Amino acid sequence: TSTYLLDRARTLGLKFGVAAAVFYVICMILTYVETDLYQSTVATAALFLSALSFVLGIGALYKRAHKGAFILGALAIVGTTVGFFAGLFPRLMVSSLNSGYSLTIYNASSTEYTLSIMTIAAGILVPVVLCYQIWTYYIFRKRVSPNDSGHQAY
Repeated sequence: TSTYLLDRARTLGLKFGVAAAVFYVICMILTYVETDLYQSTVATAALFLSALSFVLGIGALYKRAHKGAFILGALAIVGTTVGFFAGLFPRLMVSSLNSGYSLTIYNASSTEYTLSIMTIAAGILVPVVLCYQIWTYYIFRKRVSPNDSGHQAY
């Protein structure tokens, strides 16, 4: 991005990043107090590392290390996702009435025929999605400037 766009994105990132960090900390505290998510060591480690990545990412943004901030932000998202899935396992949806009513991977699974069809579909479509993502990152690898927004941009 050009200097103007980069500065504008950085300013918004810092402003919303601090607010998001406060919200993230509140959510992690409430998750610890209200759920059993932290009983899993994998979940605890992943959530701790994601929180650390989040804070370091904001610090990298302050230091104008944009690539580092991007990577640390991505790690924070991945760590939070891994932490929540690891903490919930084998549950998919926790019942507020009774833990016996929770939806688990065992009582939510499909038939063997459906799973085989979905495996084939995923085997075909996941590489397509990955190739598309690689292509978009390749296309948008260069810096963007206000001059790039003309009719030739699309």
